[in-house]
This record gives sequence, C-alpha cells and structure tokens, in this order.
Amino acid sequence: MNETCVFCKKNHLPIHQIFDEIISNDNLESKKIIYFMKIIEDELKQNHWNEVFCMVNTIDKIYRMPKNTIEINFLMTLRSIRNCMISEPKLCKIQKNMKNLTMKIKNIIQIQDMQNKITPNSFDDEADRLKEILTKLNSGSDIEIQLKNYLLYRVISFFEFKVVHAITSAIDLGNMGNITYGKKLLEDDRKIQRKINEFTILILQQIIYEKKINFKLNVNADFMSLVNKIIEIKDSKLKEYFQTHQNGNWLEFFNDLKHNRNKLTHDFQDTKYSINDLDMILKLVLIFCYSYPLILDIARIIIVFSNENGFNGKINDNEMIVNKFEKLDLLSDLDAKIIDRNRVLDLFYSEFNRDTHKKIKLLKEKEEEEHFQQNKQNGTVVEYYQDKGYGFILKKDNNKLFYHVSNTKETVSIGDLVEFVIGPGRDGRDAATHVIKMT
Repeated sequence: MNETCVFCKKNHLPIHQIFDEIISNDNLESKKIIYFMKIIEDELKQNHWNEVFCMVNTIDKIYRMPKNTIEINFLMTLRSIRNCMISEPKLCKIQKNMKNLTMKIKNIIQIQDMQNKITPNSFDDEADRLKEILTKLNSGSDIEIQLKNYLLYRVISFFEFKVVHAITSAIDLGNMGNITYGKKLLEDDRKIQRKINEFTILILQQIIYEKKINFKLNVNADFMSLVNKIIEIKDSKLKEYFQTHQNGNWLEFFNDLKHNRNKLTHDFQDTKYSINDLDMILKLVLIFCYSYPLILDIARIIIVFSNENGFNGKINDNEMIVNKFEKLDLLSDLDAKIIDRNRVLDLFYSEFNRDTHKKIKLLKEKEEEEHFQQNKQNGTVVEYYQDKGYGFILKKDNNKLFYHVSNTKETVSIGDLVEFVIGPGRDGRDAATHVIKMT
C-alpha cells in the first residue's frame, strides 16, 4: 500500500527496514553495505524503482562526509546507480555497479585482515642492535676489524630479510590457508636487490589478474628508479655521501655493499670501510629498509584503486594510502622524508602505466634529440679498454674526453669518427654522452 514518504515527500511502497539501519548509524559496516546492495537488487527486480531511488538519494544527502575508503566507494556507487536510474534505467547496468562495489569492499576487507595478521617486524630492535655495534666502534675497541666485518655482514643480512619478507608477504597476501608461493619463489635470495623490479611486477600483475582491474601495466617498469625519486635524504652530509659514492641510486648502493660483503665471505678480505663509512651505510640501510615495505604497499593499493582513467578518487581521501604515508612520516627520525603524496602518484603512473610511460618516453626522446642536434660535437675514438668498458675521444681542440660504453648508441671502435654531446660523467666531470658514429 502506498504512503507518503517522509524523505522524498512522494507516494510509494514502504521502504525496507535495512534503510533505517543504514541512515541511523554513524559508521557504515561493510556487511550491511553488501546486504543493502542485495536488497536494492531485489527491490528493482520487483519493479520498486521509486522506493530504490528514494533510498539512494536520501543516503547520498545524509552521508556528505565519508569517513573511510569503504564509505567513499559506497557513496560513489550510489551516485552511479542514481545516475543510471535517471538517464538510462537498465537493471543490468545497475547490477554491474553493485557487483563492482561488493568486489571492492571484499578486496579492502581482505587486505586489512591480512595486514592485521602479519606479525610486527623487529625493525626497531635490529636497528638498535646495529647502532650499538657502531657505538662500540666509535668508542674504540681491541677488535675493531672484527666488529667492522660483523657490522657489514649484519647490515646486508638485515636488508635481505626486510626485502624478502616484504615481497613474500605481498605475493602470499591473498593465498588461502598455508600456501606460500612467495616463500617458495624466494628460497634463493641471492642478488635479491636485482630481483626487486621483477618481483614487484609479478606482485602487481597478480593483483590486476585476480581483481580483474583495468590497468595497463608497463612490465618493464623500474621500481627501484621510482624509489630513487620519492625518498629524499634531509641530512646534508648523508645526502652528499650517497650522491658521491652511488649517484643517489639505491640499487647501485646495495650492489656495492654486497660486493664488499662477498669479498669478506668468499675472499676472506677484511672490509676497507672506515667507521664513518659504516655510520653512513647504516643510516642509508635503515632508511631503505623502513621505506621499502611501505612503498611497495602503496604501489599495491594504487593498483587496487585504479581504473582505465587513473586513480579512483583523491589520494588524500584513501585511508589505506594515508595510513602508509603517515607511517612514512616517521622517516624524519632517520633524517629522510617522502616527497608530496600526489607527486608519488604521478611518478607511479609515469613509470607503471604503459600508456603514460610511453607518452613520457616519447617526449623525453624528442627532447634528447633536440638537445643533441643543438649541442653535438664530433671527434675521433683514440682509446678503448674493452675489459673496463670505457675509452677516450679526441676532440677538435686536441683534448681527450672520457666516454663509457653505457653512453654509446652503437658499438664504436678506435679510429671511428663520432658525434656526441658533453655532459656530467659518473664522477661529475665532463664526459661524452649519446656517442654515435658519423655517417
């Protein structure tokens, strides 16, 4: 029997009782939202379109300030349903919106549940142990060499543990029971620093496939390059050390550390690092080991909430991402910080979204070509050391210029006439870049 509704002031059948529970609660429970979607579907199947429109419109007016990610997705879905009812009232389209919402809510709950189950790591405890060893070195010790060797070995082991734990946890996040594919994949954690990109892509591909997300992933993306851009070191001496020794490149940093660790373990050579070097190394390792798992989590969450048009909503409205960034704010205790959140999102898409990455790459290649044409010089290759991967070019002014094979666009040999531009080399001094044979 029709009656005048107190909400829309129109005559229609009584509204389902779940509606009263939804509008009377400050916090919308995920189970009730899913149940409410089921009621809406049932009502529409019975042709109760006026009743559904009243419920959807009223809830949208009441919940103007959503408190969490689930509420945001719920309200966005209600608005999509309302728009469908107005412009294109087809049950199949509305059902698709409701199904997508249910999947998103279940995904959010699953991620939150799994994160709550993960045992808290011992980052602070291990950091304190490593700092204690360094303190003993600074105060003077009869076993200085042994302590240096031990500290180097322990620092690398800490890095390997944190990275492997972050990757295996991400891979096994959605697995049921005790299945641990990630643990199996990383049984051999040698050269783990070189596998970070490979496994990050695997993790993101897994999410896209399982959640059926419309995201064009750039499978050649460089996760470590992203990390280089978003972690900023605030301490001037530490920043200078990192830049001077590893060009501000985290992958190069860990490759160097593991190379020195291998000299220690395989060749029985004591570490040549000074106490000051080890102090800087420890600070850098702590910065990375604290940041990496959180940055990986942010990448996964961005994918979950992405669609063909980019990120779904505003990054500062997503409580899961905000939570990760708030934890990253604690990097200030380690003399580091993360760049602006929206900038992180832009950099992620520029590296991991295939279409965006392609556009940026083409634009960069165009700019580099224009720069080359405007600034190119020519000379002759007069020296080349194949075993070392570098050589020298004789310029027109009879001065020699260093070049590295990584800056050649094709194989060049002694006697070849080449074109090049002058830019900073790895040590900051002038070097030949974009070296190409003259035709």
